[in-house]
Amino acid sequence: LRLRTSGKSNVEAAKDWGAKVGSYAPGSPMALSIDPGLDPGVTAITALTYSQNEMRVVDAEKHADFTQMEQILDLIEAYTIRYRPQDVVVETVAFQRALERDERLQALGKKYGFRTHPHNTNRNKIDPVMGVAAMAGSFIREEIKFPWGNPVAEARMGPYLAELHAWRPNVPTKLLTQDFAMTLWFAWLFILNKRHTMGMDTS
Repeated sequence: LRLRTSGKSNVEAAKDWGAKVGSYAPGSPMALSIDPGLDPGVTAITALTYSQNEMRVVDAEKHADFTQMEQILDLIEAYTIRYRPQDVVVETVAFQRALERDERLQALGKKYGFRTHPHNTNRNKIDPVMGVAAMAGSFIREEIKFPWGNPVAEARMGPYLAELHAWRPNVPTKLLTQDFAMTLWFAWLFILNKRHTMGMDTS
């Protein structure tokens, strides 16, 4: 994302130096966002909380060595046990649609009390209003935050912020590393819609 004002990158401004990975305010709405992929693809997951005017990444990781759907489901369950999300957003392109419809994922939803929401990526990714680049406004308003309070947070979130800083709408997908960026975008779209349905002020 090409974000820079007053000589300072807004991706850099998104760092919360007082937050550690896994820390969040109890009772905050929690969502998981998953971009599933099996070898040679990558599975990325992001956990984040949100409020009327802020989205806060709590944890994230990605795996390039998954070969079975069960590994993706195990990752989702591990994050669900850790963070107790109310909502799980899943990319549903090609084989990924099978995950969103998988009875085992639905069973996890019933067991842990979360709702599953599909996200379908196509040319909407480069849409100037609701595409990935549209998140720039939220960064400029400093509405998106990442934990950066210790070396563990820096190591975990450094690659995430690097993806966001490097993302360009005019660069072919195959030339970009964008697994984390996609999960943030899925969540960003879901949360914008959620705010509307909850009557939250999104101005």
